[in-house]
Amino acid sequence: PDVRAVDEAVRALGDRLKAVVVCSPGNPSGAVLPEPLLRDLCSACETAGLWLIADEAYEHFVFDDAAHWSPRGPNVLNIFTMSKSYGMAGWRVGYLTYPEHLHLVLLKIQDTVPTHATTMAQEMAAVALQAGSTWVRERVNALAPV
Repeated sequence: PDVRAVDEAVRALGDRLKAVVVCSPGNPSGAVLPEPLLRDLCSACETAGLWLIADEAYEHFVFDDAAHWSPRGPNVLNIFTMSKSYGMAGWRVGYLTYPEHLHLVLLKIQDTVPTHATTMAQEMAAVALQAGSTWVRERVNALAPV
């Protein structure tokens, strides 16, 4: 991602452009967007009236000295999944963080989604969150370097 590219897209697409999506860390490399770049993207999106959607499914899959940083702001949606971050593949539990002003709108959307996580999956996700990311990091560190 490049802040100049966002500016160019805004000029080229105008009101048709609604959001910028970033995936960090990336899969399968674990490449992490640096915090200063994410801050700049967040600011550029806010200035342009765009949403910044941060797909953070692999938040714990970082290698070496890399550090994951999660952008925040009045124009930022953060998407997380227990399936990837906590090794719960197949259980389909995730969550979203969002600005407070979207709360009622998102409740309306959530109410119409015709699926939900099973009680067992929700309980497993709660235990995973309580355990923290240490368990995941131990397994990630044990992966063979590519």
